[in-house]
Amino acid sequence: MDKVEELVLESETNLGSFAFIDFFPAGLGWAIDRISGQHSRLHKAFARLSNFFQHVIDDHLKPGQSQDHSDIIGVMLDMINKESKVGSFKVTYDHLKGVMSDVFLAGVNAGAITMIWAMTDLPDGMTIADINMEEAGAFVIAKKVPLELVPALHY
Repeated sequence: MDKVEELVLESETNLGSFAFIDFFPAGLGWAIDRISGQHSRLHKAFARLSNFFQHVIDDHLKPGQSQDHSDIIGVMLDMINKESKVGSFKVTYDHLKGVMSDVFLAGVNAGAITMIWAMTDLPDGMTIADINMEEAGAFVIAKKVPLELVPALHY
């Protein structure tokens, strides 16, 4: 597995994993995440992502880089280098790294993480077909359609 793929997998695993600080923000979650090692894993993954993004930025800043067609990084670097007007928002390298993180990670597998968490929320012993049948039955009853027709519905 190459380093980029490994970095994406590690980041996705950390993003999709349970963190106590998300549910107990007032110190207790922080302490539990420290003890469990979750804080350390997140910190290491963040540092690796930051280094990777800095490497990409440095590649774009090298002299002699082709400016024939800009990508999102080039456009944001132009925004960073432009003079800011008084009172305007100044884009920084941290903002650029944040956008890169959103594009790099959220675009890769956000749907899969959502699906995994949704599947863990399914009641024990129920299959998706059972849940669909139950929902269809509730819909049919609300519309005053005979309940005998529910099994004949195609999902």
